[in-house]
Amino acid sequence: MPQNAVVEKIKKVVHDLIKLEVITSVGEVTIELDTNNNNKVEVTGFSGTNSLVTKIDLVDGDITNLIGPRFAPGGDLENLRQFHSLQVEKGHAVIVTCTSSE
Repeated sequence: MPQNAVVEKIKKVVHDLIKLEVITSVGEVTIELDTNNNNKVEVTGFSGTNSLVTKIDLVDGDITNLIGPRFAPGGDLENLRQFHSLQVEKGHAVIVTCTSSE
């Protein structure tokens, strides 16, 4: 494997390690497991209007939320925001547990 390919692969692994992404989507989606890395899931085909997406940068602490209009107050999927928030909290708890020293 060329040196540049190794460096790029290492950069991607480090980038993936410092990001937490939680997606709640309603409707038809395609989920593909990467056969080389069972921990990576690609989700495609979801519409922004039917999705809640939270991205957390674990190094900088930046949090980005994308809220489709159907999840906004008064939208027909508003009740799923609580479920999404719970999933984000669980993700945070897993990271705290995994990174805390005993």
